[in-house]
Amino acid sequence: MDNDFDIKIIAEKTSILFDKYKVEHLPRDIFTKYIYGNPIPKSLSFDQEEIQNKLKLIYWAVASAQIELGNMLIAVESYNKFKQSQDKNNAELSYLLFMHHYFLAIECIYRVWERISRVLNFIHTKKAKRNCYYYKTIAQLENSKIYPDALIVELNSHLVEWEKISKDRNMYSHEYSRLTHGIDYDVRVSKIKNTQGQSFYQIEETRPILESMFNLAKERYDYLKKLDSTLINYINHFNDAT
Repeated sequence: MDNDFDIKIIAEKTSILFDKYKVEHLPRDIFTKYIYGNPIPKSLSFDQEEIQNKLKLIYWAVASAQIELGNMLIAVESYNKFKQSQDKNNAELSYLLFMHHYFLAIECIYRVWERISRVLNFIHTKKAKRNCYYYKTIAQLENSKIYPDALIVELNSHLVEWEKISKDRNMYSHEYSRLTHGIDYDVRVSKIKNTQGQSFYQIEETRPILESMFNLAKERYDYLKKLDSTLINYINHFNDAT
């Protein structure tokens, strides 16, 4: 039936919204150089399939973040539509869905950092490590004294952004991951009293601007292009060394 709802409708809607909000399809253009294209430098003396599998995990983390950005935009558009038509129930549902996908987007972007750190660590130590934090991995590479200064400077240049995404992820994951996040109520006692001399209470509700929250997640997402470039430079270092 023509009225059936399917994944094609969601994909088409997401594509339109990505154009409207200028969201780049990162997995289509980058994060694929050493996955489905060029071979890993042979100077890296370990199982090529193992490192490619680790690189594919980065690819899918980026793709997952992209999916969540699309879901957020659908929720934003729905929220604004229902709010304007004063459809409170559906507006509330749209708000809750936005927050759900916002938390997931931040988590997916954090996972990209974590998986890139795993690749850096694996290439450096030739040992798999499950929990890899970017700042610790970079410190380990720097302390080894075997990499060019320019490469170490480039790796260190991302530490500020790492602190941002790590802080965001930990705050939402460990403290504030509730779907009503951002809704605050200010209760005030009115100077106006009723006939019994009792004061009225005024309750003012404030909410975050969903577009602003989306732009924050998009900013973290867009930065991944720089991180991908550094990862490629790191791998290419081993080609240059041969």
